[in-house]
Amino acid sequence: MDAIQRAVLISSFVAIISGMGICSLLNSPPDFLWDELRRPTAFPAWNVKTFPKQFDGFFNDRIALRSELVMVRNWLKLQAFNSSGTSLVMAGKDGWLYLKDDVCQGLPYCTRPFTNEELNLIADHYSETRAWLRKQGIAYLVVVVPGKSAIYPEFLPAGLNLVWSRNRVSQVLEALGKRDVPVVDLYNAERKRSKHEQIFFKGDSHWNDRGALLAALTIEDAVRKRFGAACRVRAGRTSVFPSQLDSPDLLRMLGLGAIAKENYERIALTSEGVIECRMRTSGSATCHATIAASLETAIASLNDRDPVLTVSSGKELPRAIFLCDSFATSLRPLIAPDFKEALWCREAEVPRKLVAAMKPDIVIEEIADRFVSFRLPPAVRDKLAARNKLVM
Repeated sequence: MDAIQRAVLISSFVAIISGMGICSLLNSPPDFLWDELRRPTAFPAWNVKTFPKQFDGFFNDRIALRSELVMVRNWLKLQAFNSSGTSLVMAGKDGWLYLKDDVCQGLPYCTRPFTNEELNLIADHYSETRAWLRKQGIAYLVVVVPGKSAIYPEFLPAGLNLVWSRNRVSQVLEALGKRDVPVVDLYNAERKRSKHEQIFFKGDSHWNDRGALLAALTIEDAVRKRFGAACRVRAGRTSVFPSQLDSPDLLRMLGLGAIAKENYERIALTSEGVIECRMRTSGSATCHATIAASLETAIASLNDRDPVLTVSSGKELPRAIFLCDSFATSLRPLIAPDFKEALWCREAEVPRKLVAAMKPDIVIEEIADRFVSFRLPPAVRDKLAARNKLVM
């Protein structure tokens, strides 16, 4: 290779590297990296000790073709070594993926049991909520949704299934039982059904429609015991057809959302006539016209950015408020016909202004078991923080 060829080769290499560096520094990442559930690293303040490491994080979040490079790296790690490319996701057996927090809550070396003080404060919170609602003539039901690791521990990485348990969840359920707080724990029903059919997605942290339907039937049974024949019977109301889940959340956290899909059986209810209104969306003008101004004001005061109101055709059905999380996305269409009106919102505590405006017959608090383990109600957190004992 003569001197001219070497000069051209070196110049080309320097130009490519410099170009990528300049493009990376000028690149503006999104405000939130949803694949990694975090905000991009900000440009660091000058400090001799910390600047190099922090600038490295800043630059890495802006590197040209970052998402494509992450996708290729994580795909290779998953396919070749069955290894996760992020601390958020754990790779299990036979293509099953798990949310690490969901697994961590059941490992004795990862999560300690609640102290008696914590447990009493948690039980007091739910007991006081029930007592307040009872004074208003409103029923209360707590529904605990088991995570994927509880329902399918056999697909956890080797050895973890031998030590996994519902330690904290079991503590809370026992404490609530002693306070006579009505609880529906879906674990037994879901675990039993999981032995015969797949009720969770492999690449997503949530149940599929079969898991959601089983939950809907179990909740429906508990509501029927409270309201009698007013609650509908679901037999013969479902249709099943093949579908695909685009961008399962666990695969999305691995940066594979753009290429990931998972087949499943979609379950739909037939001829129910339910109207679904997204209350913060301008396209819901028809819904806004049908509700009282006081209720609309109460909904506007919620912390939830996307509360949903479902309205059914049944005149004798109960009205409900659901405090829910992401598991309600597939649950809502399957159980909404059982209620004349139901307001679905992601609130950490019962919103009393909303209760006063809507006057529901029942408040149903649906909680994923990892939130039972890791996400204390705000009132409980405040009390523990005041005593300098807030240690999770």
